[in-house]
Amino acid sequence: MHARTDSELTRLLIPLAGKHKYDSINARFKNTRDLSAFWRIKFNSMDLTISDYLDDAPDEVLLEFCESMIMAANGKKIPPMPVYKEWVTRDRFVYEKRKLFLKRSKNLSRSEQGTTYNLIDSVNRLLDSGLIVPSDIDNSLFSWTDRPNYRKVGYCSPLVRLVAISSALDSPNVPENVLDYVVYHEILHLRQGYRPFQRSHDAQFRAMERLYPDKKECDRFLMDLKKLN
Repeated sequence: MHARTDSELTRLLIPLAGKHKYDSINARFKNTRDLSAFWRIKFNSMDLTISDYLDDAPDEVLLEFCESMIMAANGKKIPPMPVYKEWVTRDRFVYEKRKLFLKRSKNLSRSEQGTTYNLIDSVNRLLDSGLIVPSDIDNSLFSWTDRPNYRKVGYCSPLVRLVAISSALDSPNVPENVLDYVVYHEILHLRQGYRPFQRSHDAQFRAMERLYPDKKECDRFLMDLKKLN
């Protein structure tokens, strides 16, 4: 599928305008780091902006996603979007769009090797402990950040299956179990998978997080690290 133009996207959405009682829907793609959507409603027209991650998506994927955004804009509950989710969780999509994510991310070393620690060693310790299983990390990438962040010591993009760990933890002053705890937390997001418009830290996530043996000790260390910086 070729990358669509804005005018092609707008034409595709003409049926949705009538269905949702809009005079028109003007749509465009935008370069974004994360897959996102924005809208503005003026009188009886809608301007819809969606991530260019979807500019090569099949018609049925775009229509399902855009209709869900229209429903969200009108305060309606967003439906499950099975066609969209099936397409964006394919290995090919993950691999191709991860390259875009990396290109647009300004604070990633793109390497699991740090000055003190290697993130893959941390992953292997978690595997050996049984806290995670190989399927949790299928088609995934781990990277240190270039610059340290003491408030957000890790983040995960389940969409492109990437885990980033703050270089603030790449220090001999940071215990190994603290690093492993942060890596474990982010891998739990990989285990959850891509879940648009759902809470990440829900009760099920917190229950899995509590399985980490040194959780309280690690939380205290991370809190102190934040206070000192």
